Amino acid sequence: MLKPQKTSRKLPPICISSREENLQRICSHLKSFCAVKKGARIVKLDGREKMTKHFEGSTATDYNKSGDVFFDNKEYDKALAEYDKAIELNPKDAVAYKNRGVVFGRLGETDKEIVEYTKAIELNDKFSDVYNYLGIIFFDKQQYDKALSYFTKAIQSEPDRSNFYFNRGGAYYIQQEFDKAIADFTKAIQLDSKEARYYCGRGTSYFYKRQFDKAIADFTKAIELNPNDTESYENRANSYEITGKQEQAQRDRLRSQRINEGKLDTAPKNIEEVTKELNTLIGLDKVKKEVSQLINFLKVQQMREAKGMTIQPLSRHLVFYGNPGT
Repeated sequence: MLKPQKTSRKLPPICISSREENLQRICSHLKSFCAVKKGARIVKLDGREKMTKHFEGSTATDYNKSGDVFFDNKEYDKALAEYDKAIELNPKDAVAYKNRGVVFGRLGETDKEIVEYTKAIELNDKFSDVYNYLGIIFFDKQQYDKALSYFTKAIQSEPDRSNFYFNRGGAYYIQQEFDKAIADFTKAIQLDSKEARYYCGRGTSYFYKRQFDKAIADFTKAIELNPNDTESYENRANSYEITGKQEQAQRDRLRSQRINEGKLDTAPKNIEEVTKELNTLIGLDKVKKEVSQLINFLKVQQMREAKGMTIQPLSRHLVFYGNPGT
């Protein structure tokens, strides 16, 4: 949550990509288990693929693939043994070092994880996700200069990944380099305009530059993309408050509170299916028309509220009476 005006205090956190999120991408290749064509045999066991044995002539690639299978089965010691064998056969196998880093990440051994990832990028400087993940690790350690260095290398390696710019923007933001943060958040938005947290990050940076109109516009866009984003409601409320718009600020805080308490369904589920079911009923033409008008009206009110505009109070209770079938 934002606090008005001074930037000498500790800044609110920018939630950069989680380590788990990036770890899933790094080891996405572990999700595809193709049988090794030579040197090893993989069979189905209780619905899971399992390495049974290696044959003479197994290669480093074979051991990496079998290690992937053990990793998927959460047999991390066995996975490490397979990756160790891959490195023994090919000491320059960057993939094996990366895989070992993934395992140590799962085991929570961060120092060993860093060592393995560092070795992997020494052997192969094209591992953009590994650079990004190292950046996240050092961001979590609050070593922001190192984090920035790795995020920058990730961007240089793969310049079309929006989350890389978002992560670097978060590091710039923490260091109060707001212009650089805004530039990175803007680039992330250009690459992916549907990600609410990118607008929230940029809006937060605008807030600390006292560009409140731009901050409000970004928080509003974040809310449009994610109506359950309580952080953006709170941040927009602070922006409204500092610009003297107390009523809008109070309304945003109330909405955030209702979302946190689970009293507000900002994204009704399967409304189209419910409407379709109603429309299949015989008769009830006036009921169908009334419900349709109410749904459309409420959608408009929700959009107005997301934009900080005044809404009309309305009871959401309906009573239909009459003889059956009328």
